[in-house]
Amino acid sequence: MGRPRICIVGNLTIDVLPSGERVPGGPPIYAGLAAKVSGCDVVAVSSVGFDYPPEYLEMLRGWGFETVLHWAETPSSSFAFSYVGGVKHVTLVSRGPPIPTHLLKEIEGDMVVYSPVASELAPQQLTQPVEKRCLDLQGFVRRADEKGRITLSQVSDFTVFKARIVHASAEEALSATATNNIFRAAEVMAGYGTEEVLIGLPDGVFYRSKDWGAFYGPVSRESAAERVGAGDILTGAFASCLVRGVQGKMALAETIYILEELLSTPYLHTGTITIDQNRVAWLMRQIIALD
Repeated sequence: MGRPRICIVGNLTIDVLPSGERVPGGPPIYAGLAAKVSGCDVVAVSSVGFDYPPEYLEMLRGWGFETVLHWAETPSSSFAFSYVGGVKHVTLVSRGPPIPTHLLKEIEGDMVVYSPVASELAPQQLTQPVEKRCLDLQGFVRRADEKGRITLSQVSDFTVFKARIVHASAEEALSATATNNIFRAAEVMAGYGTEEVLIGLPDGVFYRSKDWGAFYGPVSRESAAERVGAGDILTGAFASCLVRGVQGKMALAETIYILEELLSTPYLHTGTITIDQNRVAWLMRQIIALD
């Protein structure tokens, strides 16, 4: 039996760090790397512009990623990041080209992670069977003004919640569902068909499962949950757990383990992580049941 195959659908980005350094980013990088190091084959599905550096693609292919790309004559998706009081702020530099529907017909995997960054996917393009559908809300709720300042909105189509997994930050979850607490947000998502809800918090992860109940898993401060790519890593790691048959509280513990590993040494893990079961067992003991 071969390795599980995960497709990450969302634009590759050119990210501008507070130092001014330009680095590769986007869900195929971070979610893809999390899936790769935990034992899955990865397909990156993206639209890129004329300015996307070829060395970034070489890096992906060097990791063993398959790439399915649409090239456009417009600039690539790009974001600038800054931190104020330890809180991450994101500014849209360039929206980037949309992902054409015909590109999505070419992909097949055990799980498809739909993770747009700036509206490059529309809800009607989510055509994979529900049991193979993982959704990151970020690009479905982000809105940017003429200066690139990002605000969040309610989702335009609640049927996007019909998925095996939905991940969001706390702010995205509340905006998407027009609710005022994460418990109610998770209930709304579940009401529309979400089986597994992951909500990233500044100090941990809220998890609600149709079959396993609700939990809170703390994340160590050293792993800096506000770091660029943290949410994408959560999504990719959790999707990888499910396709490998790891479920419930154990899946949450392994996901937090992979998040901490990747954020402690970003880009260094290009092979498969050997899961430290002692550490995972310790993380499981820190998880709090909320039901």
